[in-house]
Amino acid sequence: KILNNKQQTTMATIPNKRQGGQPINKNGDEQQTHPTQQKKPRQSINAYKGWTVPQHNHSIQRIHRDDDDPQENPLTPQQFYQNYILQRRPVILHGKNLDGVIANFSKLRKSFASFPHLRRKAGHVRVSVEKRQHSAEDSSSPFGNGNEIEMTFSSFLDLIEKGNTDYYLTTQDVRSNRDGRPELMAPFMNLFRDDDDSFPLRPKLMGNLIPQNINLWIGNSESPEGASSGLHHDYHDNLYIVLKGKKKFRLFDPSEAENMYTRGELLKVHPNGRINYTGEETTAYGADLKSDEAAKASRRKISAEKMLEAAEREVEQGVEGAEDRLELAERAMDEALDAILDAEEDEDDEG
Repeated sequence: KILNNKQQTTMATIPNKRQGGQPINKNGDEQQTHPTQQKKPRQSINAYKGWTVPQHNHSIQRIHRDDDDPQENPLTPQQFYQNYILQRRPVILHGKNLDGVIANFSKLRKSFASFPHLRRKAGHVRVSVEKRQHSAEDSSSPFGNGNEIEMTFSSFLDLIEKGNTDYYLTTQDVRSNRDGRPELMAPFMNLFRDDDDSFPLRPKLMGNLIPQNINLWIGNSESPEGASSGLHHDYHDNLYIVLKGKKKFRLFDPSEAENMYTRGELLKVHPNGRINYTGEETTAYGADLKSDEAAKASRRKISAEKMLEAAEREVEQGVEGAEDRLELAERAMDEALDAILDAEEDEDDEG
């Protein structure tokens, strides 16, 4: 993430939960990577099947939304999913008329550009702020090294208004609900929601995709090159919304994973681009393997129960072949129960 030489405010919703997952570092940081490295050819563990960067310095496609004719060349959620999300293809949406992408976008951008508004909403809340670590060799070191401190949001905004470039509003911790699942966003972010839906939880263009997390980032930079958050990858699709300032991305597609310096040892790259590291293997959509097996076993049991009930009714009715179907249903139920027991034993062993 590179900021411009003025204030920059960015919000991101992460709408597609197909990839799922969690940060792989034990301290909760995003997985960090470093620029490309030449390695000896070896058997590839990369099964990625999506879009790849066709050439060096390739420009990402831009879709313009004209304020004068919002119906001209409309982009539907179905088209956006098929042409970009499903293909893992990045795209930039820009123009004056983005209300068709995000409801009330104009109002959203105006409200988040107003520091008095932000103070009224959440100035009293203590937030996590990353503090830049300077070194003798580099006075403009990147953010993303985990050096976080706490302060009130109002105090942070004071620093930003004064032009301070050493502090950056980073990702806020979320709470878990009663089921142990993480909330959509931190309590801090909830304070910005209005009753008139000026802060939509599901942008129009995302259709039926489910948001995984919503965050807000704010920072300053004096350098023409901006301030970098360091090279890293997330585990979900990202919809970045630049509300003020500028943001520049340098992207490497998942097919390059084996050519990067990673903090973890690469295990595999799934066809959809989901990256796995040794000791942290997941399904392509980010589920823990043992949890996924338990869920499959539970679904098999439900299916076997339905088969068994139907076969028992047919036996009572004297339907031809019902006895054979009953035997098959009983066998399916036994196999499903065995699978559930195996999954439970695996969890006990892990605990």
